[in-house]
Amino acid sequence: MAYFLKKTKLKNRTYLAIYESFYSPKKETAHKCFKSLGSVETLSANGISDPVAHFQAEVDSLNMVKKQEISSKISLVSLLRYLGYFPLNSVLNALSIQKYINLFNLTNDFHFDLYELLASLIFARSVLPCSKYKTFHDVLPCLFHPCHYSYDQLLDGLSFLGDNYEKIVELFTSCVGQLYGFATSKTYIFY
Repeated sequence: MAYFLKKTKLKNRTYLAIYESFYSPKKETAHKCFKSLGSVETLSANGISDPVAHFQAEVDSLNMVKKQEISSKISLVSLLRYLGYFPLNSVLNALSIQKYINLFNLTNDFHFDLYELLASLIFARSVLPCSKYKTFHDVLPCLFHPCHYSYDQLLDGLSFLGDNYEKIVELFTSCVGQLYGFATSKTYIFY
């Protein structure tokens, strides 16, 4: 919880120690000795002009560090995680589409993984359809798998995927046909 400087008088001498207070389930607040410093008289003889003020400054710095550690544990990143895309992830893995999408990287100078971009956008659209900007800033950070591309790279990748839309659809159709097959012997019509 916090540090404090404890002064104890014994046999005409004042002893200093830095104590740390912490939460104990039995007593609620408890204290333990963090650092025993010695007597004020001995510390003065060793060259510290005002030991109480000197070690009070040390206690203040310890409390400041502890406060920063606590505040660094609180982040702006949401603990919300979208996990509903895992069925799509298993379908993409079963299709083995990554090896074909990576072939597009050979003819382009992308500094990001095109398959990762495509897969993360599919996942983001499945859990929360929204604009590209909102997807990048709100949805993608909440996916379980982190994304390793910037917003500009996302736009470049989307432009490329849009220009090659027919090839991508044909690739997915072929992979789905190989894995699951197309049975058109029976056709059902729903009204």
